Formats: sequence, structure tokens, C-alpha cells
Amino acid sequence: PEQRNDDITTITTTAATTITASSKTTGETLEDTLERSLRGLLTKTLGLRRYDARKVLRTCPGLLSVRGSKSAVQIMTIMSKLGVSELSVARNQAALPTLLSRSPSGMFRLVSFLSSSAIRMPFDQIGPLLRRKVSRELMDAVIPVPASISAA
Repeated sequence: PEQRNDDITTITTTAATTITASSKTTGETLEDTLERSLRGLLTKTLGLRRYDARKVLRTCPGLLSVRGSKSAVQIMTIMSKLGVSELSVARNQAALPTLLSRSPSGMFRLVSFLSSSAIRMPFDQIGPLLRRKVSRELMDAVIPVPASISAA
């Protein structure tokens, strides 16, 4: 329990510099954001160990903002609706910060395009395609991530 409090204190200190003005206007506290990103998405949904979850947060500090954490949850919702399991997403920890930093609306537009009458890709094949390493260039072109994340 004491180690857990130290972890939360360290993350809270890091998050204090990342919190945006939008969190003040929505009335959401830092604890709410931490609950959604660290405990909810990274440890509970993806099943990452505390060490790995903290490593993802250091690589992707945008998850400590209200907007970033909500976007990451939406990305995971889209991926799970496409048939990609949380385990397969969590397995590729090197690409996880980049995936979670992508725009949910951009991801939705890409999925819509791939399933449209112009491409006619079967819906159940879109998720596995997006999960593969070869599709990273496509997603980088269509759904760019912030420069600080893409350089990592």
C-alpha cells in the first residue's frame, strides 16, 4: 500500500504539468483522470502491470489529460468493436503509446473508408489490418500523432 501511494504521488506530480485548462472547466479532478487512464484503461482493460503502465504514461503523457485519456478509451473501444482483443493490443507495448495517441475521429473515418463501397474491405478484417506493423505507415499518413509521440 505504501509503494502504491508513492506511485500515485509520482504520477500526480507528473500529471500536474500536463493537465490542461479543459479539465478545470469540466470540473474533473486529477484523480478522475488517473482513474480512467492508469487504473481503468492501462491496468484493468489492457491488463498491464503497474511498471508497464507507468512506462506507457511516461512515453505518452497526453494520457494524463482529460482529453487524452478519453480519446485513448475511445480508441480502445473502436479497436475492440473491430474484433481486436485487449490482449493483442497490450502485447505490442512499443506501439501502444502511438496507438492511444491517435485521434478517435480519424480512426473512425479510416474504418469508414475501408468499409465503404470504394474499398469494400470486410469489417471483420479491418481490425487485424490496423493491428499489423505494416499498416503503421497508412495510419501515420491518415491519422497523424503529435510529433513528440511519433519520435519516440
